[in-house]
Formats: sequence, structure tokens, C-alpha cells
Amino acid sequence: MKFAAPQPTKQPLEQRDKSKHCAYYRDYRHTTSDCRSLRRQGSVNIGFGDGNLSKVQLPHEDPLVISLLVVNCMIKRVLIDPSSSANIITKVVFEQLEIPSSSIWLTSSPLMGFDGTKVDPLRVIDLSVTTTKRTLKENFILMEIHPSYNLIMGRGWIHRMNRVPSTLHQVMRCLSPNDKEVINFRGDQVAAKECYMLAQNAAKKVAKQPQRIAPPRSMSK
Repeated sequence: MKFAAPQPTKQPLEQRDKSKHCAYYRDYRHTTSDCRSLRRQGSVNIGFGDGNLSKVQLPHEDPLVISLLVVNCMIKRVLIDPSSSANIITKVVFEQLEIPSSSIWLTSSPLMGFDGTKVDPLRVIDLSVTTTKRTLKENFILMEIHPSYNLIMGRGWIHRMNRVPSTLHQVMRCLSPNDKEVINFRGDQVAAKECYMLAQNAAKKVAKQPQRIAPPRSMSK
């Protein structure tokens, strides 16, 4: 679909609100979701621009960490990970949801790490995940691990919800159910840094643990 070229604004640049950036006009005048021109032309751009950085602490290397409604419980410290092929829930978080154990089942499919190593999951369970007035039953791998994140949402869920995440802009964007406006899910940089510190502390504890060395075997003459 071809759009008519937007008309430039006459307001001086120094007088414009830099927090309101429109991807269609490529200018600071209003947000993309409030762009009437795009609405009239039947499309809304869910891309990112410099205006989306106004609420971000820069510079940063933070992952995208949000809060998510799962089984009617708001869970914090949820990592949005497009590199993961699976949704992962820890055993500790699962037990706090108080879901009957009859809802889970065994799986024989291992998870593959980026280095090719295999990790055997405990169980598999379907949990309802709700965002933007839309609820999906998502498949979660139940793992007995102790990461700094409570949940990991993989690219399958991101694609099914038509979301576009950006770690730089610390936001995950999608269209509303009527496709007429952009909805933002902002990342929590404070939580992301806390998760990083938890992971660092856990790594230090492992490094300080004494290594068990097997006694030398006697050699027969």
C-alpha cells in the first residue's frame, strides 16, 4: 500500500516535544499511535524511532524484562527472549501458582543450549497468558533451575501475539485488537539490573565452592 508523502511541520524544531515522535512523519509532533494520517490511510506503523528513547536510561545493555499476567497472577521479572524457541517457567514459580499437578505431563524432548548441550526438562504445562485483552494458552517447559528470571517468553509467543520487541528502546509493541492503535509494553530497567546482579552473585557462589578432587589411584607394579 502506497501512502501519500507527509507534509512537513512549520513549528520550529526547538519548540517541538521530543517525547512525541511519529514514525510516519519522521518528526516530533505526535506519537505514531496518535497519527491521524496513518489512521485515515488504514495502516499504523509499529516501528521504533528516537522518540521512543525518551524514557530509557542511556547508555544501557539491559535485556527486555516486563511483568506479565499468567493464570490471573501478575508475574514480574519476565524475560522477553526472541532467541529462545521455548517458554520456560521455574519450578519455584509454578508451585506458587498452586496449579494441580494433574495439569502437567512428561516430555521426552530435551532443550538444546546454544553450545549444543542437552537439558532435560521436568514437565510441560499449558498456562493462560493475557495481554491486550487477548488470552492465549501457551506451552511452558517446567525446569528445576534457579535463574534470576521468573519466566522466559520465547519467540513463538512473540510471533503469535504479533509483537515487536526492542531491547534498545526497552519496549515491546503491538497493534490493538482493532488494529487502529499501537500498544506499548515498557521494560523495567531496574528489574533487569536486579536480575543481572542476582545472576552475578549466583555465579560467584558457585566459583567459591570447593572443587572435589578424586584421590589418586594406586598404581600396581
